[in-house]
Amino acid sequence: MKKIVQTNAVCRQKTSEIEKKTEDLYFSSSEDEEETRSHSVEDWTKIGEAIKACFSKVKEKNLEKDDLSEPLMSLNQMHDSLDSFQVDFWKLANELELVGLFSNSLNCLKNDFFAEPAFFNYEQLSGLISSGSERSGDIRKKLIDSGAYKLIIWSLEHPDIKNGLLSDDACDERLRWKMVVALDSLFTVIYNILRYYSESQRIMRKTGLVQTCLLYLKSKIPSIKACALLVLTFAADLDESNEIIQATQCNIKFVIRNLLEEAMRSETRRNSSGYTVEELLESLSRLAKNFNNAIEMLNLGIVDDCFKILDETRDHLEVKWSLHLIWSLSFLDTCREKLKSHKIVNIIQKASQSKNTEISSAAKGILWGLGKTEKENLSKNNAQKQRLPITQTQPKALHIMISYCWNQQKTALKLFEGLKKSGKEVWIDVEKMEGDSLEKMAEAVDNSEIVICCFSEDYSNSQSCRAEATYAYKQKKKIVFAKVQPEFEPRGWLGLILGAEIYYQLHNEIDFSVNFANLINYINKTKSVTESVDEIDFIVSENKQNNLNSTPSSASINITKFMQWTTDEVKEWLASMGFQKSHLKESELGTFTGQNLKEMKTWQATAPQFFLEFCQKNLKIKGTKLLVEFSAALREL
Repeated sequence: MKKIVQTNAVCRQKTSEIEKKTEDLYFSSSEDEEETRSHSVEDWTKIGEAIKACFSKVKEKNLEKDDLSEPLMSLNQMHDSLDSFQVDFWKLANELELVGLFSNSLNCLKNDFFAEPAFFNYEQLSGLISSGSERSGDIRKKLIDSGAYKLIIWSLEHPDIKNGLLSDDACDERLRWKMVVALDSLFTVIYNILRYYSESQRIMRKTGLVQTCLLYLKSKIPSIKACALLVLTFAADLDESNEIIQATQCNIKFVIRNLLEEAMRSETRRNSSGYTVEELLESLSRLAKNFNNAIEMLNLGIVDDCFKILDETRDHLEVKWSLHLIWSLSFLDTCREKLKSHKIVNIIQKASQSKNTEISSAAKGILWGLGKTEKENLSKNNAQKQRLPITQTQPKALHIMISYCWNQQKTALKLFEGLKKSGKEVWIDVEKMEGDSLEKMAEAVDNSEIVICCFSEDYSNSQSCRAEATYAYKQKKKIVFAKVQPEFEPRGWLGLILGAEIYYQLHNEIDFSVNFANLINYINKTKSVTESVDEIDFIVSENKQNNLNSTPSSASINITKFMQWTTDEVKEWLASMGFQKSHLKESELGTFTGQNLKEMKTWQATAPQFFLEFCQKNLKIKGTKLLVEFSAALREL
């Protein structure tokens, strides 16, 4: 079985050798191109004709009843050997309807998935599609646009595969071999689409893919469990990555101890399930954006694994994802303390000087985070640095800062223009600043009166955006939230900061002008009211369409009164939010007095990451909804 999986893995990542770098890793340019064999137009013309002939033979026959081994195996052999013609090969294959042929082959297996010769024809076509879905953006887009991805996901739940691999019943070894090959190839195509085509993630969540993958997480076959788990890291959102995957225990341990460390020991940097070190690091870096996952990784010693990789590897992708993983972890107070005293800091400092911008920006992001924990306000040391040129002149008064993710720049710039026309002094990044430019971001936050956070799923997943929002939160800046992506509900770290407030919806072109007018009204109202410097007032746009003009509710409980609460009064307050008596018996919350809540409020305002960790780990507050309600209620005390 291991040999079979390795064969399919070659289809998943045929380019691993091309991705290896022989130059000095930390001082090489990300634009450097690996050498390829020179080829002539005449060479490609001959090869192209051979490819067309093979496709023609396949189209002339019946995929269900005819043996097409000769033309299909020829196509697989050609794409394996044509390193210098890969772009040309996949462009032509897309034009010749490779995706359509693959879909037809799956349709032929609906009644009996393992019938021959239909299954053999599918196996050969899936090899091509597996490679194409990794190497060609056109192939990935066609798989989505044609709806072929739905057929693939449907096939994952085909009774012939699901029942055979998840039951304990005895099964013919040859048949089980086919099941593993089929499932591995189907998961591989979905994995490649999700990994390389970010728009597909939102599309596939609507198909039930997450629930399908959860079925296979129960598999006793390591390669199948690995496939399901790696797909889930891209298919599930931040909240699901903890509450659905249950990654805080056995699954995170499985990725680190089984998959990653096996790949690290391998000369090919690939484990027996077919996944490379850099793929696994990328998946872990995504999972680490969930607090519980990050804590579990830290406990399992992932920082030491990253140090070993950074110290030994010559692969720029392994370095990139090691740094991104550490960056995700560095938002935890406990991780920052560990990193400060760890020898990995020396390697991160070296990486920050890399000519490879992906490496240097991640390294500088980590160092910036570590540095600002040692000073109350790092950016004050850079107060004289020049701002980005979009504002043209240095503002005389505090400005409004727009924080957004690069993928939503169009909406952010529209917001910027509207604010400028309204006479507001506005700061916005138009140069995609990262790394050491985080200090410029900190300066922009410090010099802002209001920070407008244009949030989306991309914003939630961005390390730089997370750094901006967290810094603004810690500096007690007034934050106005604007939703710039439909069908996205903030969770994880972003959900905690938003709490239960309202927010302005700016993703809809039709309603933009109305919602923008309400945002301007609120900003004008805010500027005309003198507020306590210790108050943190989060505004966000509208979860309910009829509440656009609402502003956050004012504190309804006198602070002196709540500080005098007894344990019973705190329990009564907690019960109003839905805390069960059984929970209060198990948690330290059941012993809290008003003085304890006062200290929690201090942590919430000054150390939000620690506050979140403490709530989840010590107070055992599970689930985003209850955590958000507790945080919002505590803020109002």
